[in-house]
Amino acid sequence: MQQPRVSVGSYQDDLKAEILHSVEIVVHNKDSGETHQLHDNNYELDAIFDIFKGSLRLVEKVRNQAIWPETRHKETISLNRFNSGFLNLEGLNDGSILLSFKPESPLKRGAIHRLKICHQSHEFISDMFDSPLRKAIFDCAKEDRIFCLRLPNGRHHGWRTIALILLTYRIITPKSWYRIVVNQSLGEVAGFDWKQICAASQK
Repeated sequence: MQQPRVSVGSYQDDLKAEILHSVEIVVHNKDSGETHQLHDNNYELDAIFDIFKGSLRLVEKVRNQAIWPETRHKETISLNRFNSGFLNLEGLNDGSILLSFKPESPLKRGAIHRLKICHQSHEFISDMFDSPLRKAIFDCAKEDRIFCLRLPNGRHHGWRTIALILLTYRIITPKSWYRIVVNQSLGEVAGFDWKQICAASQK
């Protein structure tokens, strides 16, 4: 039986569709006021939250558009609630979820604050791959930076993801996490703002 042929055009269409639903990271430099993004057409970002370890893994994949979806390089940086400070969690009007956090300097001593970095290469390279994600993390040693991680609609599970992130950073207890997960009447995540909720509860 003849195998179906896949055109280059369909690869490009898949690439565009993947980009529209990909995780985005924007970095704000508080010292200079500059802002730049870590995502573009050549990079695919993902975020994995682990409620047991209290960790956030940021995964950066470098794609070769000519042979999409093959991965050329993969960089994984593991943060935890001790070396990345939780700032806020919001539900945006477009249905996406925005997490703001501040990584500490990677030069800070102590095993509990230590970054875990894993690099995988799927082709021969003569020099070390220059990862924009890794560079942005290590720039926190000399500059005050805030990371904004956006999970677009279609890449999260609504209130379950919000509860997952809050429990990962130990903002809520497992009991509160369970109440959010089983609650079927919470509606859409748009308009959710953890900082505003905390401010209102203190009045």
